[in-house]
Amino acid sequence: MYSVKDVQSFQFAKDIIALEDVFNVSYLGYLMVKCEQYVITLNSTKLSKEFKQAAENAIESMNPFESLKPYLDCFDVTHFFKDDDGKVTTIEAECLQNLSNYTDDNLGIVEFDNVISTHNLLDMEQQNKIDTILNVKDNYKIIMTGIDDLKELEITKNNRYGKEIYTKVVFEETNFKFFGSIISKDNSKVEDYFVMFFMNSHNGFFVSITPLSESSIDIRKCYVLWMIVGIPSKVNVFSPRNRELHVNYIIKEQNEFRLNDDDSYYPIKTSFQLTKGDTVFVNTYFPVIGYGLKFVNWSKDFIYLRLFKDHIASKDNYYTRTPIIDVHICVLPYKVLKLDNSNEEY
Repeated sequence: MYSVKDVQSFQFAKDIIALEDVFNVSYLGYLMVKCEQYVITLNSTKLSKEFKQAAENAIESMNPFESLKPYLDCFDVTHFFKDDDGKVTTIEAECLQNLSNYTDDNLGIVEFDNVISTHNLLDMEQQNKIDTILNVKDNYKIIMTGIDDLKELEITKNNRYGKEIYTKVVFEETNFKFFGSIISKDNSKVEDYFVMFFMNSHNGFFVSITPLSESSIDIRKCYVLWMIVGIPSKVNVFSPRNRELHVNYIIKEQNEFRLNDDDSYYPIKTSFQLTKGDTVFVNTYFPVIGYGLKFVNWSKDFIYLRLFKDHIASKDNYYTRTPIIDVHICVLPYKVLKLDNSNEEY
């Protein structure tokens, strides 16, 4: 028994009895309400093939953060799918708040039990791929990789070589670094040349190649193997080819290098242990023409760099004798590196 005056506070009656109804029956004093609860069970839940394929296309995109946006709400909330005469009917989460659309009686939601998210209805492989993308956080990863031939090289001043390389992706943000090396046609690393990368557009970069000594290797028969490393969520690009590959990234800022010390070695201490088979890449921009830093050796927790100068190293006093530069080092474990612009692996 409920007082007519308090009927509006009753959970289910307020949508049935309006205020004017309360006024009309106020002389009754009390109202008897019969209440029943129903348990609605949807045991058969599945995703349509179209939804799964659309999710897969978004996952495999070069920009999964943008491509997955239309599906993220679906992954976080409940969508129910049931067979209805061979057809798939979708009941979205917001619709569950008004089940009267799907029943003959006026009902209200008391509680949800055993809620299943759409994410859990995907195949386990797709679930793992989405988890890899969403859990990357602020970790450094391989954004993109590629290999390009050096058949058509520009010859810059001071006998340097250069090549423009364009990516298929437009980068809105450029807070990443390039790493790479010169390799021969038999996939061995060529040590006679030093390579540097410079971003010159939102979808391309310039490769500068410096010969360190006289070499019998024809540079035009070689290739440049390159990769872009950064934090995917900040770059908004994340190739699906190497997402699970672990990257150790080191940034050493404000390092002083003495140019008057020929063949000087500089140890860089690591916060992790190196093992046999690890691949070390170094990225630096040296402000003095003709000088550079190369990776030469490693120990358990040190990486050793060597300062070198080529035949055109500047001796002009205009340049400081102790330039201060930042050093970026990328260490990859011994695993296959998949390329984005080729079916080859390294």
